[in-house]
Amino acid sequence: MVSGASALLFLLFVWNVAFRNYARGSAYHGDVFRGAFNTFFSPFYGQPEAPEAGTVIVVFLLALLLGTLVARRVHQSGSWHGPGVAASLLVYQGMMLAAFALTDGPVRLFANTVDYLAGFGSDTHLFDGAAEILATYVDRMHTLTGHNHNYPPGSLMVLEIGENLGLPGLLRWAVVGATLLAAVLTRQLARLVGLDLTGSVLAMALLVASAGPLVYPTTHMMPLTMTLALMAQLALLVGLTTGSRAAAVGGGLAMSILTLFSFVAVIVGLGLVLLVGAAVAFRATDTRRVMATGSLALATYVIFFAILRAVSGFDLLDCFLQATGYVNTAMTQDAFDTAGRYLLRSTGNVLAYLAYAGLGLTVLAVAAWRHFATMPAMLRAFATSQALTFLIAGFSGLFFMETERIWIFFTPSLAVLAAYALAERGSGPHLRTRLLALGLVAGTACVQELFWSHHQV
Repeated sequence: MVSGASALLFLLFVWNVAFRNYARGSAYHGDVFRGAFNTFFSPFYGQPEAPEAGTVIVVFLLALLLGTLVARRVHQSGSWHGPGVAASLLVYQGMMLAAFALTDGPVRLFANTVDYLAGFGSDTHLFDGAAEILATYVDRMHTLTGHNHNYPPGSLMVLEIGENLGLPGLLRWAVVGATLLAAVLTRQLARLVGLDLTGSVLAMALLVASAGPLVYPTTHMMPLTMTLALMAQLALLVGLTTGSRAAAVGGGLAMSILTLFSFVAVIVGLGLVLLVGAAVAFRATDTRRVMATGSLALATYVIFFAILRAVSGFDLLDCFLQATGYVNTAMTQDAFDTAGRYLLRSTGNVLAYLAYAGLGLTVLAVAAWRHFATMPAMLRAFATSQALTFLIAGFSGLFFMETERIWIFFTPSLAVLAAYALAERGSGPHLRTRLLALGLVAGTACVQELFWSHHQV
């Protein structure tokens, strides 16, 4: 693990040197080459901060106490999947999520923070209810502020509903609740792709200990996309393994709702298509189930937005074209403008996400590939499809870094692969190895929260 983490840190150093040398020698200062990124900390979004010593001590002591309770529960039950282990992990996640938020004071936990209000909620006064948002959103996108002109209307609608109900924190608490649910869904995802009971709980533990699911739910809505993507993946896997029609419809609905909140649905959808292809290639399913599940899920998605347009007038395609057009105009006219800038952007996307997801989590996920030949067929299909999706996303020209937050939907996949690597180490004396790995992931997350400001540039 040490050598893998060192290699990733070295790649970050090399990237930063190449980036800064290019930025100094070029007259071009658009998108990722703007001043906010031209620092010794690129490709990460944000800036370092110096917390009070008392805050550091409290957060680390709380993480140690909660981690000790989890380890004690594992030891008492005699296994990772014993009674109470999953519940103790959810307690860890909930309390650490709250503790991380409180490092910035009560406002981050109990009031909408900058990315919720300035990012999405600054336009709620322009609309009279969620129905009007759907009916007029596309026509007014060019006049909207914050994130609204490059996102679909889902977040703005929930903020509007919350405001009308006297619940201004509705979106934030929905995201927090969805993030807690993601931990449970990650455990189920691990089981469906072939991990045993121990591996599935390890996947859950790795997710709840990692930085993204603890940091971002109280600063941005993107963790919601992680949960919706998980729902779509689970539905597809159930459909591919059992032929369930209900699962296929559920997957189509999950993708529909995801699309209303973020156009990362394009990448998630690509991952689902690749998963189907890989499952067929590795003989983890049969053609009949593929055709039945895929066609029903796609039909559900198309019908959902056809009905939405008929009822409200919301045009998904027009919304997508305007959003992507705005991003291209705001960042650069052409993401493929020169080979040098394209490669810096693309490799920056990949490195920023992998490093922020956690050195321990990333290294363990990569280590799982050493066991690729002995993986269950569905896990091989899942790992292959996610790796291809990740690389395509990185080099697609659609992203301009800030992937630490935007790509959080990949984190459950990393957790599943990392858990497989840990599970392959066996049991008994290897309990200490697993606990140390989890401790490294959790400790790294604490450092990232305490010493880095994620929503300021």
